[in-house]
Amino acid sequence: MKSVEKLTKIHSILKKEYPRFNFYNKDRIFDEILYIFLSWRTPITKAQEIFKDLEKEFRQWDELLNLDENDWYKRLITGGKARDKARTVKKLILKLYEDFGSLENVETLSEKSDDEVYNYLTGLPGIKDKSAYCVMLYTMGRAVFPADAHCLRVSQRIGVISGTNHNKQDRVRGQKELNDLLKGNFELCYDLHIDMIHHGQKICKKRPLCQECVISSYCYYFKDQQKVEISD
Repeated sequence: MKSVEKLTKIHSILKKEYPRFNFYNKDRIFDEILYIFLSWRTPITKAQEIFKDLEKEFRQWDELLNLDENDWYKRLITGGKARDKARTVKKLILKLYEDFGSLENVETLSEKSDDEVYNYLTGLPGIKDKSAYCVMLYTMGRAVFPADAHCLRVSQRIGVISGTNHNKQDRVRGQKELNDLLKGNFELCYDLHIDMIHHGQKICKKRPLCQECVISSYCYYFKDQQKVEISD
């Protein structure tokens, strides 16, 4: 079975298995860039709480330029890597302001092609490839696939991408392979990204619960484990 065909079948199964989940992603591009940055090393609910507090405090996002590093640190201290994030978010916001003249104008990034958007976003302080793809998928409606550890683990075990470990190069390679397979199909990119996260958290963990898995019949890892058990 071809990889795209397998992903399509798995998509239909996982979509029925897991309810739609709200990751609190934003409708506007700057909002999403900021929110995705805030969620780095921080639980989603905590990042949403920080974002809402900022939204209430500042009538216009350009007012964020008045915050210094210590101001940001006080707001981010409840999450992870607060000191590093405080230093970086100041640079991120200044860069966006300099490039667009106003943080409100970041929305014009939607006029650019996928490659132009990706290259610009990954050139920003604190925004790496997966974060860029999240902004593109959730807010801009682009058919790209942000691959986190759960997505990569599930994809590797069902055999649609080559082996991925925890080092950066393998993660980048796995994400590229998934994007090459799914490019142009927004529904597959969006649904599989969300459902593979759910599946990786609930079933396909580092020590997977294979007997409870609804896609085990498509899984090379499960079949290999069965062979080991039989040989033992």
